[in-house]
Amino acid sequence: MNVDDMIQQSRGNRNKKLLLLGGLILVLVLAVIAVLYYFLHRQSITSALPGRATAPVYRSSLEGGLDWPLGVTVSPDGNTIYVVDSNNKVVKMFNPGGAQAGTFGQRPADKSADTAFSNPLYAAAASNGKVYVTDRSSAMVVVYDPATKQTTRFNPQVDKAFTWSPLGICVDKKDNIYVTDATKGTHRILEFNSDGKLILQFGKEGQNQGEFSFPNGITVGADGSIYVADSNNSRVQVFDKTGKYKFSIGNGGGKAALGHPVGICFDVSGDLNVVDTFGHAVQVYDKNGKYLYKFGEYGTKNGQFQFPMGIAALNNSVYVVDREGKRVQIWQH
Repeated sequence: MNVDDMIQQSRGNRNKKLLLLGGLILVLVLAVIAVLYYFLHRQSITSALPGRATAPVYRSSLEGGLDWPLGVTVSPDGNTIYVVDSNNKVVKMFNPGGAQAGTFGQRPADKSADTAFSNPLYAAAASNGKVYVTDRSSAMVVVYDPATKQTTRFNPQVDKAFTWSPLGICVDKKDNIYVTDATKGTHRILEFNSDGKLILQFGKEGQNQGEFSFPNGITVGADGSIYVADSNNSRVQVFDKTGKYKFSIGNGGGKAALGHPVGICFDVSGDLNVVDTFGHAVQVYDKNGKYLYKFGEYGTKNGQFQFPMGIAALNNSVYVVDREGKRVQIWQH
């Protein structure tokens, strides 16, 4: 092979290498373009995955001079939202448009009312429209009747030695009343019928299964299971309708873990909404404790929380008390 032939062969080999290199570069460029196009044009998932609901969206807030709001509940017809305004020692009523529609629980000038609040905490509405409000400092539950606009004191039908420090409260479909009691050394769950007769009690102070450390929110599932926000133990405990322990939620690691659960309720999809006060968010699980999603984060903007507390849900709306934000946020599915 002469020199010219060697030069021609070398040039041919070089051209082949350049073509191969150019092809590889073109493939890489096209791959980068495809990835960029995906991230710039991808659409968020808006439909629910099978068996799973999507997170609600922030809609509006109730304010109205609230100071240290803690609890919230909604009338069965959805026409009245009751907010426990703790530092003002009243419950304020709002219509769905956000306008105030009255208050109850204030102490009259003569200080004679035995239903005036000292430290109101949480509220629950019964199917007949009556509203039950706990006041731990006064060791009482106040009952408000919207039909008569009168308040009475709930009188448990128990023995004379009975004492309690009521915190959380809920009312089931049969108008049975469930109260979390944080009396020192006797942290427990109490269930009364609508006449005030004590029909179930269980639990004690502690960290083991079936024991509590400042239980707060409480709610009842469709099958009668009782869900309790065991706040200082960083978990939700679940019991059957007889008070037998079933399982716990949120006391593991990862995104499903709870810091300080307080408010608790079921939403329109039958999923369990748990307010994590120290996490500044609402964690959502299915009825069996499987983590689904969360909504909210720390901050002062709409859709952000500063130490959220109570929660309630009716139809497509979820109401979350934003304690330090001095408002109740309304979210909708």
